[in-house]
Amino acid sequence: MANYNMKNAPFGNILKDGLKVSERLEVCELPKCFAVCDIDFAHKWLLDDNGNVIKKIIANITNYSPIDFFADKLEKQEFSYQFKSNIAHIVWMPTLLCNYDCLYCGCAIGCEPVYNSFNSSYPELSVEDWIYIFKERILTKFEYIDIDISGGEPFLSKALLPVLKSIVKKTSIKITTNGSFDIINLIKENDLKPYNLSTHTGVTIFLSLHPLANKTDFDTFFSKAVYLKENGFLKNVNFVAHPKQIHLIDYYKGIFDKKGIHLSILHWCGIDNEGNEGYTAEESEFLRARINSPAHLDITTLIYNDEANTKLKVVGLPDRCIPGIPFNFKL
Repeated sequence: MANYNMKNAPFGNILKDGLKVSERLEVCELPKCFAVCDIDFAHKWLLDDNGNVIKKIIANITNYSPIDFFADKLEKQEFSYQFKSNIAHIVWMPTLLCNYDCLYCGCAIGCEPVYNSFNSSYPELSVEDWIYIFKERILTKFEYIDIDISGGEPFLSKALLPVLKSIVKKTSIKITTNGSFDIINLIKENDLKPYNLSTHTGVTIFLSLHPLANKTDFDTFFSKAVYLKENGFLKNVNFVAHPKQIHLIDYYKGIFDKKGIHLSILHWCGIDNEGNEGYTAEESEFLRARINSPAHLDITTLIYNDEANTKLKVVGLPDRCIPGIPFNFKL
């Protein structure tokens, strides 16, 4: 598994060497943080050159599922280089391939570019290997496990459903998907159940709406969202606030609000597939009034924002952060 940008060499091989959990945190080497998603399950700390904490960025537990189960554990997180934990938050990307062509996603550039760009993306493991890794290498190591599945489009992986069926009774599973597959029948055929707080098992779905992608059919997407919501699977619908589609936020929010479905506005960062980077001042102001999470606003201002990073450098502070504990670990 590599670091968050997935372009570095992997830390190790779980299949061959087992799961090696680091007991010492290390400062992230990246000049900017491109992992806003993990603010949903861990605090972050901005450090100076001497390792002193400048600022603690609070985890966005209001956007996290299951909130009730992890809230007290998140509240107890404090910075420490040394730690041991019986809790794990696993981010599993069974494939980095995607059937959509979103402008803002590196997984939308086709098979060969993805395989060439991401060292950990190919070759993909067999179904048998993945089942072995989860049942024998991971599930035996921790008391509580929360698995966050994304991609690429995870339903493109042949391993996804067989793995889910083999582990779903032992852990909490969250799946982020573009909804293009027949997810309703797949849930029924594989007898998947929604998340159950009392057992900390089951499935939570996060649907990602990409209105400008080549294959998006909103009526079909909306129908699936309503079904998943009514049957206890749907947490929310994600919407990436890329400059070319932020003007659609209010329109879609109005539609989903009528069905009690939360539209989660996700800050876009990095460089898109056309070479564009960042927001204009007007776009930033537009988003500030609509972004869902104070934590995302905080991390956006402190870590993503070029102006904020420049100011940090001017006053002699590094723009580095360290992931929270105990949910993040090095493989």
